[in-house]
Amino acid sequence: MNRWASRVLHFALPIEAGDRVMILGTVPAALRTSLEKAKAEVVEAEPGAEPDEPQAADFAIVPAHLSGSFDTLCTTLTRCVRRDGSILIVTHHAGHPVVTTRRRSPLGWTGGAARRTLNARGFTNVQTYGIPNKAHTPQILVPLDHPGIVHWYATSGFQPSSFRGIMLSRVLRWLPAALVGRLLFPSIAVTARRRASGEAGPAC
Repeated sequence: MNRWASRVLHFALPIEAGDRVMILGTVPAALRTSLEKAKAEVVEAEPGAEPDEPQAADFAIVPAHLSGSFDTLCTTLTRCVRRDGSILIVTHHAGHPVVTTRRRSPLGWTGGAARRTLNARGFTNVQTYGIPNKAHTPQILVPLDHPGIVHWYATSGFQPSSFRGIMLSRVLRWLPAALVGRLLFPSIAVTARRRASGEAGPAC
């Protein structure tokens, strides 16, 4: 396994020495090692955790939310993370063809659904990243909110080995970035910041 797998989840957040990082769910070994080397305090918790406010985390990472309610998860994150703290969630990309053909519930988030849910729960600055490989071992995060970067990845970073992938790569450059994102990324990572006390929410 690539020794950098899962470390990108650390690099996606502005974590510094002394920060308290709560991880909900199973902690990937590479992620824990990366955080500890950065001298961050790593705390493991279950989705139902209810920490005291003085112990609220500066950051929370959910390495693989592949089942269960997003509303429940967001409620937990609101309890666990201090105001002005940040979160990162990895889940299925609901817009991807493989995910949408599976008859399981829930099937994940789209970028738009993530933004609406998190905004309603007191989070802002929501950003969505595409993960081209398995959610359990993310190695690359491609910002889906930036069409130019999505198209760059589709034409330069995407290197398929299968016949189907090669044929797909020939048409990607002509497609809208939103459709490219749905086709290429079966998993997504979502980052957001909990609004500070008194901070206004985003305009509807």
